[in-house]
Amino acid sequence: MLAALLDLLSDWRLPVAVVGYGLGTLLVAGLLRLADHYLQVAPLSHWIFEHMLVPALQALFLLLFLVLLLRPLYGLGEAPGWSSLFDGPGRLSSLVNWLVVLSVLAAMVPAIGRRLEWVIPVQGILMLAMLFHRLAQAQGVTAYRLWPGWAEALEIVVLTFLGAWLARRLTGLADLVLHDRWRIADGARLAGPLLTVLFQLPALAVYGHALTRQLSA
Repeated sequence: MLAALLDLLSDWRLPVAVVGYGLGTLLVAGLLRLADHYLQVAPLSHWIFEHMLVPALQALFLLLFLVLLLRPLYGLGEAPGWSSLFDGPGRLSSLVNWLVVLSVLAAMVPAIGRRLEWVIPVQGILMLAMLFHRLAQAQGVTAYRLWPGWAEALEIVVLTFLGAWLARRLTGLADLVLHDRWRIADGARLAGPLLTVLFQLPALAVYGHALTRQLSA
């Protein structure tokens, strides 16, 4: 795991992905603020916006974040080409459709649907699994599993819970700092998604490396 983290932290794409995801988070927070202001008189429209459009946008930004970091997340020697993942009739549209469906369903799950610290790691693992399926097909590999193994699965669960705890704690702290120092309301909306993604990267890297080992087996 340590080697995977060092590889991830030393990759030049990480700051690019962080900035891009941060900008996406700002966009979502701004849209939510506008929806709270203008759609209060239309409860159905507000519900559709908050429970369908926003989760779909968050899933799309997460997908772009992961695609940028596929090389270190999978432990590959070089980044996979765009064509190996998305070329072909309906490959990109089918992936986006699945992501939209999964994001909307996740947002509706009681108790955890609004908890990004749990939604994001589950979505991230599903996205890595779908992208690995495309990558394995591009390399002509037909015999592979999406199950990482029991030892890796236990490591992923521990890292996921630890990352969720850290993200929740630091999101609360960031909310207080942003409000007290800069009078920014809803700081959790700004900091929460980015902190959650960052603290879930170790679990995602363990899963990605476990999948990639099958390509060289």
